[in-house]
Amino acid sequence: MARKNDSLVVLTARLADVPPPPAAAAPSPPTAAPPVAAAPRLYQQPVITATDAELPEVLSLLDSTTTFQADYYPIKAFRICNGPTDTAREYCNCSHYVYIALNTDDLPYECKGFRIGPFYEARFKGWNSDKKNPALRIEHEVGGRRKTDTFRIAWDGGIHQQ
Repeated sequence: MARKNDSLVVLTARLADVPPPPAAAAPSPPTAAPPVAAAPRLYQQPVITATDAELPEVLSLLDSTTTFQADYYPIKAFRICNGPTDTAREYCNCSHYVYIALNTDDLPYECKGFRIGPFYEARFKGWNSDKKNPALRIEHEVGGRRKTDTFRIAWDGGIHQQ
């Protein structure tokens, strides 16, 4: 049993109130339609394309990541080992670059990327808790001593060392 406020009942009532369309003019003689190109299929076989030469190297050497959600965009940091490393150690004792990726959550989708480094024996030490002015702390070795640098990350201004 349908109620008065059911959407189907309301829609049927509205359609009943719409006047019929005016009578159409006499049909024109048929003409040959131009050939229509096949529409691209949304799901089709994957296409393999070559990428930037740096991208496969970066992806294969990625060894750790950290993320932070700023007010209007997420930030991802990727530590990339430049190799080679001492195989006798349990951790990477080589130099690193840190790649920073920023992207918007809404449309139009926009991305920005930065590279910081090189660092020797870099480790992520965390993020500050300020979502308006996010900053990443990276600990690394300089002249045999550990040092921590802080990098403020801004969508419109890039990355600045503090």
